[in-house]
Amino acid sequence: MQILKLQNSGIYKWQKHDKSAIKGFIYDSNGNLINSENFLSQIIPLVKNMQYSEVFNKFYGHFSFIINNDNYFIICVDKIRSFPIFYIYKDRSIILSDSARSLLENCRDKSLDEDAVNEFLKLGYVTGTQTLIKELKQLKAGQCLVYDKKTGSLEINKYYQFLHKDSLSGDEEKLFKMLDNVHERVFSRLFNSLNGRQVAVPLSSGLDSRLIIFMLKKLGYSNVVAYTFGRPDNFEAVVSRKISDKLGYKWLFVDYSLKKWYQWYHSEERKKFSNYADNLTAIAHLLEWPTVNFFKTNRVLNDDCIFIPGHTGDFITGMHIPEWFLGKKYIYQDELLDSIIKKHYNLYDWTKKSPKDFHLYKQKILSIIEEKDIYSPDEAANNFELWEWQERQAKFICNAVREYEFYNYEWRLPFWDGELMDFWCNIPLRYRIKRNLFHKYMLKYYSIETSSLSPVIKNIRRKKRSRKIYDLLSRINKVYIFLRKLKIFFNYYHHHLALPGVLKFYEYIKYIIKYGNDVHITLFIDAQWQINDYYEDFNIPKKKVN
Repeated sequence: MQILKLQNSGIYKWQKHDKSAIKGFIYDSNGNLINSENFLSQIIPLVKNMQYSEVFNKFYGHFSFIINNDNYFIICVDKIRSFPIFYIYKDRSIILSDSARSLLENCRDKSLDEDAVNEFLKLGYVTGTQTLIKELKQLKAGQCLVYDKKTGSLEINKYYQFLHKDSLSGDEEKLFKMLDNVHERVFSRLFNSLNGRQVAVPLSSGLDSRLIIFMLKKLGYSNVVAYTFGRPDNFEAVVSRKISDKLGYKWLFVDYSLKKWYQWYHSEERKKFSNYADNLTAIAHLLEWPTVNFFKTNRVLNDDCIFIPGHTGDFITGMHIPEWFLGKKYIYQDELLDSIIKKHYNLYDWTKKSPKDFHLYKQKILSIIEEKDIYSPDEAANNFELWEWQERQAKFICNAVREYEFYNYEWRLPFWDGELMDFWCNIPLRYRIKRNLFHKYMLKYYSIETSSLSPVIKNIRRKKRSRKIYDLLSRINKVYIFLRKLKIFFNYYHHHLALPGVLKFYEYIKYIIKYGNDVHITLFIDAQWQINDYYEDFNIPKKKVN
């Protein structure tokens, strides 16, 4: 038995031709949007010969597709699973959908997977092919599913992995020029796909959104609105407005407060959005949700406006690689695994309460990365980024585009353009660590526009000095505890986005005392409440959080 349950919620609809279908947007190397029927006619011969990588090397954009004939289903997601696919496979029968919740009625057992729940509460998403539901599985980034209708057999093919070859050599000047040429082609494709429509850029103080708006200006695109959000006069807003004014673009600001966040978070609209976006896999992104909601409700932007966020320039250029990798001759397996767990499994302080989970998560990580006893610095960095690309970036960060889709806005992700990904996958580690090459490139090619970089650079230096002082004081336990408590109080009332407002102050303090982490508390709260909502919706007894 085969059942295909395609949903048409959000801005991107399934375009069907015969029995096959595609969702998303595709354009050629020149940035010309390709008709879905023409696209399917070109890829079917490639897919029949299992040349999946050729499809994604030949075309640009973000899409998932389904090839359906009398003999098989072939379902493919792109390199970041822009449009996720979920399935139930049991007794050689398969049911597929682009919406995890639409498959719940087909689950014989709707109970939550306890291991997945515990991981979800630590990460904010579920790793591997798992979802929160035992029977429900998902395709990972860069995968194709092949189901043989005659035999009922299921095969998962991995056509892409975010791995580095370090094949580009030469001095910095040569690499600067190569990167600049890649940016020109990437943004020219993007420019041509916009067709003069209004563009909205969430502009922060960082370099990624800044490069987007610089490139739009450089290419002469005038129909641009920049915006930011948070508490009035927060540092992100101040820098964002300066950049917008300098480039001559309209700038918008949406005010956040503790009171507003409490109202927003506990609204039915927020729950509807979370149910749309989480797909029983990852926390729904909420940072921009109130802003996009405000734009749509008040008709601030054109209905056909396209959002272009900076996801995830810092990752692909090397910012997330632990700096200490470069200073080591080799890295032991446990060191690499611990570094992944420390960076990502951190929504609350669980290490003392459930130390046995370390072994479980290490085994899950090893099922994704290359398993070795000892890694070179390049190998360690490669595997560190491989895990993050497949899990955090594809399932959590890039899933933030659901904020736009929910309100029927299109989006583009230029930093996940295939050509730009390939460029950074060929850059040596010494140029990627701390975004070394990218930072120097921005200063060299955008020296005039990045004069406002000085506050960012000063902030980085200030953070380094503060870190040294903080580490010194941390050795004095009583002072450390006092500073920690002081920081918690300060953070509630002065967070630049007012995010702690999802809780009342006394609730916030109770969470801190119980779970011991104020840095990611709003994400943890969201994860916990999402689980609780599911328990309540299906009358399932609640389980204890480890």
